Amino acid sequence: MINAEPIRVGEEPRFKLAQKLKERLTGVKGEDFFFTKPLLREVLDEMLSVVGFRVYVKEITDFSYIEIDYYDLNEVENQIELQDVLINKQYIILNI
Repeated sequence: MINAEPIRVGEEPRFKLAQKLKERLTGVKGEDFFFTKPLLREVLDEMLSVVGFRVYVKEITDFSYIEIDYYDLNEVENQIELQDVLINKQYIILNI
């Protein structure tokens, strides 16, 4: 994240990846991307879409520390169990 924004000598980057995201990306091969004037979020979302993730800002502290984490788009939570459902189909016939 050191290249996410211009910083002065001696300054720390504001953007940090959450430890969970760092661990999850360990061993994931990089892809080739090409961007023209993108926003940081667009770049991260595009890069992480390869593994089915989307980024979100987990924590902002005085705008000097911005922690970025992810959620898994393929994670299964709160499954809905369907009972027998009657579906009423209606057909429309048009005479031309």
